[in-house]
Amino acid sequence: MNLVSLLLKTSWASVVLAMLTGLLGGASSTGLIALINTTLTSQNPPTADLRRNFSGLGLVLLLTTLASQILLARLAQGSIFELRLLLSQQILAPPLRQLEALGAPRLLATLTDEWASD
Repeated sequence: MNLVSLLLKTSWASVVLAMLTGLLGGASSTGLIALINTTLTSQNPPTADLRRNFSGLGLVLLLTTLASQILLARLAQGSIFELRLLLSQQILAPPLRQLEALGAPRLLATLTDEWASD
């Protein structure tokens, strides 16, 4: 299964929100670098506006990076949960008699072999 389609199927809103916060964080990082570069090459002393701009961009960078990381972590954990749930449903789909006939060691070997081959 394609990872992007799985993530979009799990929660497309979280994917879009994480992308937007990541883009906003990147833009504020770029703005912060440009502001520092302009200040270093300028002959004028720093002003109150410069301090406000620097603080504002730093705060936006911090908040958007934090939000993006939290959203991505929640998205990853949600996707892992969905995959485990799907796997559990597929394991429990056959009748109990068939699972008992297969035996626990063979079932466990099948599960671990599947994960090891990926």
